[in-house]
Amino acid sequence: MKKIILIKYGELTTKKANRNLFVNTLYMNIKEALKDYEVKIDKNRVRMFIEPLMENEIDAIVERLKKIFGIHSIVIAYECDNNIDTIKKNVLEIANNVNFKTFKVETKRSNKNFPIQSTEFNRIIGGLLLKNIDNIKVDVHNPEYMVKIEIRDKNTYIYGREIK
Repeated sequence: MKKIILIKYGELTTKKANRNLFVNTLYMNIKEALKDYEVKIDKNRVRMFIEPLMENEIDAIVERLKKIFGIHSIVIAYECDNNIDTIKKNVLEIANNVNFKTFKVETKRSNKNFPIQSTEFNRIIGGLLLKNIDNIKVDVHNPEYMVKIEIRDKNTYIYGREIK
């Protein structure tokens, strides 16, 4: 499991014919802002993935990213493969390092080949957390901790908080 920075575009992707222009402009602005850091940047229509070669630079990179116009949100995520057992293991490992009493699981499954639908996967992961972490409960309206899982074509991204 590796730690990466995930960039969400927000309204840039609603611009239809200009989408590529806006996403490429954002990409170039990010690349320029991060020129002092060794990073690998991948982009697609809806997300940008920044992989710092030095994990200890993530906080400094996020501070730079906060100043870039066009970013909807910044997420520090953990990347793993789309294997169900791997996802479960990683979610549990991440949640065990967070102090919370209430939680909610929210899965987005853009990879429609993934065998479990989002709502069912929410229940599976929620049950896993309830079984393995003491003194917690589900609160879908006002959770202390939000477990977000994005199952994409190649990888799965697990995170808890977005920086708007």
